[in-house]
Amino acid sequence: MKNTTFTSAKKKVITTLTAASCILSVSAPALGSTTIGNAIFGNSIVASALAYNEIKTEIPVGSRVMIWPLPTSNNTITGCFSDSRQHGAIDISAAKGTSVYAVADGTVVDCKYGNGYGNRIVIKHNINGNTIYTQYSHLSSIKVSLNQTVKQKDIIGLTGDTDSPGSYHLDFQVKRVAGFPGPSERMSRNIDPCKVLQLPSTLKDGATTNYQEVKEYIQDMTHNDRCPNQFRKFQPGSLQRTLQCELSPHKLGRRDGDAWHANVSMAEGWMVYGPYEKYSTGQKAVVFRLKTDFNTDKVYTNLNNRFMDEVVCTIQVADNSNNGKELAKMDIRRSDFFQSETWQDFNIYFNNTNSSHKLEFRIYYHKKAAIWADKVDLRQI
Repeated sequence: MKNTTFTSAKKKVITTLTAASCILSVSAPALGSTTIGNAIFGNSIVASALAYNEIKTEIPVGSRVMIWPLPTSNNTITGCFSDSRQHGAIDISAAKGTSVYAVADGTVVDCKYGNGYGNRIVIKHNINGNTIYTQYSHLSSIKVSLNQTVKQKDIIGLTGDTDSPGSYHLDFQVKRVAGFPGPSERMSRNIDPCKVLQLPSTLKDGATTNYQEVKEYIQDMTHNDRCPNQFRKFQPGSLQRTLQCELSPHKLGRRDGDAWHANVSMAEGWMVYGPYEKYSTGQKAVVFRLKTDFNTDKVYTNLNNRFMDEVVCTIQVADNSNNGKELAKMDIRRSDFFQSETWQDFNIYFNNTNSSHKLEFRIYYHKKAAIWADKVDLRQI
């Protein structure tokens, strides 16, 4: 443990944009690729300097449970999920009459005209034991009825511009609770759709306003995604090693049953690290199983508690044979936990290039919330 400094991924910064109508095309990288793609602005191409092992939180799109709600050729986002604008949805451009799909199996709990949303549909889903609602708005036609059971990719409606005249698009929301709250409450209850959907291989920015925000949003969703575990179909690859956290080395915390625990009465620092072992080369996934305290639910229920949405811990893979060089990292906030006091898996990915080096898996505790760590799995992809 010679190096406890976190390093951030390098970023290319675009300092000038000449037109608000510029188009961003970002290709989502295949797992194991060596770059994360090119950002295209007009006729100039800005090549990313990020290598695959610098992408801290890349999640394979194919492992997600929810499909894209439109044909994947409809891949232009004109409005992003935005706290600053209190927009709890993504807007996807689509010509009038484009088929709208149910993103997962579920039951229709609302399908009617509603002010602000036009013709809308709300579907209740059970996603790996969690109740989730999806909402589809501004439809020209509704093809389902109340209490109807739908299957994933059933056509439930057609896109339109109801209550948004002349702007043909799908307003798509993922919600933790039913109902139609105001903007401030909506932001604390909704989930960013691009963090849980199977994204098209390419996303485009078609916004004529807020284009800079949408451009940055697409880059972030494509390359720095944190798809919550309940929205994944499977754990990637094959299991190579399991580290039980209560049996690993620690600098702070205490044993709590079959887990290791740290709380705010303790110091900030490393709560789990190890096991200093050598592994085969190749692409790896490291899966940290964690849970946090009941106060996390307050982040979802009241906008006034958004100040609590702090980084509570950081998971990391480090090369102990190379002065603790960081190979992968993810900062985890309260809102990254779907539910308090419930075990949840967090995946980070890296490319192991040297089988003679000893690696360690670390959890850094930020003294912001109680954290429990159950185990860490190393998986070969």
